[in-house]
Parts: sequence; C-alpha cells; structure tokens
Amino acid sequence: MAGHARIEKISLALTAGLLAVACTTHSEPEVPASVALTPGSIDTLIGAGDTVRLSAAALTSGGKTVRGVSFTWTSNNPGVAVVDANGLVTAVSNGTATITAQSDGGLLGHATFKSATLSATLQTSLNYAVSSNIGNHPMALTWNGSFYYGIWDGTSPGQIKRFDVNGILLDSTSVNLDPRDLEYSTADGKFYVKIYGQDWYRVDVSTGAATLVFPGMFANSQSSPAMSADGLTVYEHESGTIRVLSAVTGQMLRQMTGFATGVYPSTEGLAADGSHLFTWDGSIVYMYDLQGRLITQFTVPSGNFGFSLSYAKGLLWTSTDVSSGTGTWYGYRLVRQ
Repeated sequence: MAGHARIEKISLALTAGLLAVACTTHSEPEVPASVALTPGSIDTLIGAGDTVRLSAAALTSGGKTVRGVSFTWTSNNPGVAVVDANGLVTAVSNGTATITAQSDGGLLGHATFKSATLSATLQTSLNYAVSSNIGNHPMALTWNGSFYYGIWDGTSPGQIKRFDVNGILLDSTSVNLDPRDLEYSTADGKFYVKIYGQDWYRVDVSTGAATLVFPGMFANSQSSPAMSADGLTVYEHESGTIRVLSAVTGQMLRQMTGFATGVYPSTEGLAADGSHLFTWDGSIVYMYDLQGRLITQFTVPSGNFGFSLSYAKGLLWTSTDVSSGTGTWYGYRLVRQ
C-alpha cells in the first residue's frame, strides 16, 4: 500500500508539472496595433513609368511584426502615382501622392510619394565681347577638367574661346569649320566638333587643326549634339527625336522620339549630364532619363539661344545670341525642391 501511495504522488506531481508547463508556454494571440510602410517616404527624381517598391508590416503595440496579415493598397492621387496589389508604386507625373496600405483588420499605414522637381539657380557666368553676331553665335560650352571651352559659329572659320574657372576669357583660336557643337571626351582627352552638315571632327583647341573622324555620322545639318559623361556616346537631337550614336564607331545605336522642344533653333539644342538628357524651348528645360522618360521640367531665367544648351562642370549652361556688346554664358546649378 505504501508503494502504491508513492506512485500516486509521483503521478500527481507529474500531472501538476505538465499543467504548469502548459500554463507557462501558453500566450495570448498577437494583435496588430499599427501598420508601418517601408520606406515611409519617397522623394526622388524618376521618370513617368518608373517604379518603386513599398512593403507593409502589421505591428503589435510592442513593435513586433504580426505574420499572416494581408493588405489593400491605394493611392490618393493616381494622376501622380498608382500602386498595385503588391505595393509596387508607378510614377505617372510630377507631384505628390499618399500611398496607403490597409490591413484586413482595418488598420492604415501611409507613405508619401513625391516626384521631385528642380529649379535652376544661377551659379556663375562667362562674358565675352561681341562686335557682330556674324560668325559669332554661341553654340556650345564644355569643360576639360581645367578650363571652359566655348565655340561660336555662323560661318567658317568658327572661334573656340577658353575661359578659366572664374569665367575670365583667356584666349581664342580659329578653326576652319562652321561648327554647331564642341565636346570634350573624357574617354580619350580630345575635343570634337560637329559642323553644319553631318560630319564629326577631332580638333586641337590650341592650334585649330581639325581632323575628320566620321563623315556622315549625323542625320541633321543643324543639330547641336551632346556627349555622355564617359565620352562613349553622342546624342543628336532634331525636332523631338534623339539619335543615340557610338562615339567609338560613329554608328547609330538606337533612336528615341517624343521629346519636348520649341521652335528653331531650340529644336537642335541638347545637353547631357551622364544620367539625364535635356531639351528645351528656349526657356523651359525638359529633363529626361536616358530611356527618354520625362522626369521634370523647369525654367531658366536667362539665356535663350536655342543651340546653346550645354552641360559643363556640373552646371547647365545657356547663352543669348547678341548682335554687339557683351555676350554671356549663364551657368545654372540644378537644385531639388
């Protein structure tokens, strides 16, 4: 009997222990208290059609993630951005939109989407004397790491003018060409000129000596191209169409259409900063990504000569075609708003 009593006591103790373990391991269900979106805000320069991914998480009051919660996504401004059922946001146009994720329990989380805009702030200027605009139209400006070089045309010979970093005119060199563009290539450290016509020349800016590189490279006589930051690509603009050309072979790689522009000669103007292309109407500048998607537009207050649109030393440049007196290149820093 004593042995049987001990067995019953052991059995009761084990049962109590198991009940105690069960009681200590049992927890209340995790209850969502809020919804958080990642990232919580998007402020970026992206083109229409580009996408950004958002993720949503349901959180307890202690900040722990609750699994198995589903969400419904909406945008309060689908004219700016739309969102799909998985939180993929697609930019539609410039502006601001609030993206909301609603949990299946009715909790809301929000993220702000802003397609950033730019303003052009005058940073510096380069002045030059003009006695006549015959053969003295400001066509393009470039930078070789030490100096600014501008090119002027209207007839042959054209003029290449060199400025120091402070905008002081240092010297001028004649080149026996009727130029429409001057580019410095970071790929080989050489300068290149596109003429009135279809040809591409390499030019010695100290002597004016010119060597034909690619005859017939360009499609349009008046176009004033732009070169990529790495010196490997040349972009030619004509009336809203941009041809993408290899600077190595002179061959066309592809063509893009639908770029905004104005009347001649802004139909020829083009600038490139390495990640973006710029066209304009002589006042409003249109900024695109390299796939041709419009990102934003802004106004430059001075300089309206259509050919002159250039990008050099981190600045966007424009100039005014004056008949006499003092001509000016205006260098703008692009500032996000």
